Amino acid sequence: MKNSIIIMVVCFAAHVAIGAESGDAARGKALSGACVGCHQEDGNGRDNANGEAWPRLAGLNAEYLAAQLAAYKSGERKSASMKTFSRMMDEQKMADIAAYYATLPPAPVTAAAAPPEEALLARGKVLAEQGDSERNIQPCTQCHGAGNRGDGKIPAITAQPASYLRAQIIAWQRGDRPNDSADDKGMFPNASHLNKEDSAAVAAWLSTQEP
Repeated sequence: MKNSIIIMVVCFAAHVAIGAESGDAARGKALSGACVGCHQEDGNGRDNANGEAWPRLAGLNAEYLAAQLAAYKSGERKSASMKTFSRMMDEQKMADIAAYYATLPPAPVTAAAAPPEEALLARGKVLAEQGDSERNIQPCTQCHGAGNRGDGKIPAITAQPASYLRAQIIAWQRGDRPNDSADDKGMFPNASHLNKEDSAAVAAWLSTQEP
């Protein structure tokens, strides 16, 4: 009898733990009201002319999104606004919101009012697909998968606002994203080899690619 009780308790605890880690998209949608102001109703983000931008969340990997929310809450990833919002969430709410945005379809890329110069896009394409071995820059596809559309927990980086992508490269260069820099093959070493012009080029090209 005693062993049966112990087994029941262990099974119940395991069920609770699994439930806490599994996101519910319907609950996430109900919780997403605070996200809409920046990431839009459809979760596709926006890029302002003044350089401020908010990323596309639609269609990204749910585990990746939940991990980023946790990093904002802990301070491992820096953002004044996101830290405020993330502090309002527990792990279950993070999982639910992440599950919701993962189910949303990413919007097709639309032509920019002021399209990037062709030379800039050409350089960005080379960096994203081939890298630059002479400067120890690895191609984005090495980690972000075919077409840079994501590989498991490694996120898609196409159809993201160019200003947002540039800002994240700077954040890695400064060490402001240590949660994603622990891997010595990760973004920190690659970002450290990108100069201002190359950062702008690869960000511009990725922003024009379909999600």
